[in-house]
Amino acid sequence: MLRGLSEAYWEEYVARTEKYDDPPRFVTIHAYEASFGRPYGHHNVYFRDQPGPLIAPSKVTLEELWKLLKAGDAVTIPHHTGKFPGGVDFNVHDPVFRRNFEIYSGHGLSEYYNPAHPLSFEHSKFTSDAMSLRSPTFAQDTWKQGLVLSTIASSDDHRSQPGQPHYGLAAIRAPKLTRDDIFQALHDRHTYGTSGAKIILEFDVNGTPMGQTVALEKPPKIHVRACGTDTIEWIELLRWYPGREKFEVVKTWWPNMLDFEDEYRDDSFQKGAIYYVRLQQQKKVRGLAAMAWSSPVWTN
Repeated sequence: MLRGLSEAYWEEYVARTEKYDDPPRFVTIHAYEASFGRPYGHHNVYFRDQPGPLIAPSKVTLEELWKLLKAGDAVTIPHHTGKFPGGVDFNVHDPVFRRNFEIYSGHGLSEYYNPAHPLSFEHSKFTSDAMSLRSPTFAQDTWKQGLVLSTIASSDDHRSQPGQPHYGLAAIRAPKLTRDDIFQALHDRHTYGTSGAKIILEFDVNGTPMGQTVALEKPPKIHVRACGTDTIEWIELLRWYPGREKFEVVKTWWPNMLDFEDEYRDDSFQKGAIYYVRLQQQKKVRGLAAMAWSSPVWTN
């Protein structure tokens, strides 16, 4: 058994996934959650086109799971990494299969450790009380560690009510609405995450889009564009240098409008910087802040 998902159920899910796949109107993806204990944590396993093997985490380790998957045809995305008592030991890593990071879900926010944050696990409207894990298992920790992971967010619910407007949404930039194109965009890190609102967020450094790496020798031009579903209250540009303890906010905009676009030159740039953008809208959704988080741009 895989947390209640048996081979028989997997066959049924595969059949339904195939039945409702209707590109370019609606696309389904074969996937399941492998809920490992510590130190591996929970990972959602996504397949490119055809369903891969259903592998119970009670029978294998995360490293063994990766060995059983086919490179280029599967990705494993860590899930609610900042939630106590779970967490993920990111010293165990495979860049072939782990290419994205779930920064937010219905469980709470895994951007950085901050129990006071309005989207933290402590303030989640999930099915049970939760708390943040004081451990380096958050998105900022992985980026400082040197892992190249783009952001997504995702819905999660134990009441059979997926897709709630405050439970998280993965934004994927793909040329077409097909399984192959969506999976390839995940694989290539052309993604960002929102808390559920369908916010459009574009962010690049010297023309290199989020989720990618750019070679820089001088202060870069950073371009940000956002289209909100409500008035955008603020947008922050964050930066980290090797050797620094924390990410810092280097620029804040206060748009007070639905649509925003601007460019910023970082004259204090140093080599090895990592940049990303986050924003918040004015109105809450189901009592929770409406936010979005870009993927980083890495420099070398």
